[in-house]
Amino acid sequence: MFRATLRTAQNSELPTLKTASRQMSLSTRTLQRRLEEHQTTWSQELQALRREHTFRLLTMTGLSLSSIADRVGYADTGGLRRAVQRWTGQPVSAVRDHHAHHHTAKPPTARHNT
Repeated sequence: MFRATLRTAQNSELPTLKTASRQMSLSTRTLQRRLEEHQTTWSQELQALRREHTFRLLTMTGLSLSSIADRVGYADTGGLRRAVQRWTGQPVSAVRDHHAHHHTAKPPTARHNT
């Protein structure tokens, strides 16, 4: 339920701990304890959401890097570029090129043994 609550906000602003706990009818401290029980933190979950949302926008839209940076909470494209490099070891252009290449290539044809 926690990740679903976070995902509902990803098309707008990233949620705060306070708003997420309120949506789940929990105190902020209870939410933090529950996250600890699952060996994660609010910060880790928020970063995972940000990363997931970033890759979705990079690979499934033609949005500019500036628009993507704004939507996922980076102050500028430099922050977005550094984050993608840290996550993948590759520049943003390589991530987009890789996705475009794999989704425009024709699928292999099945071989029939005769």
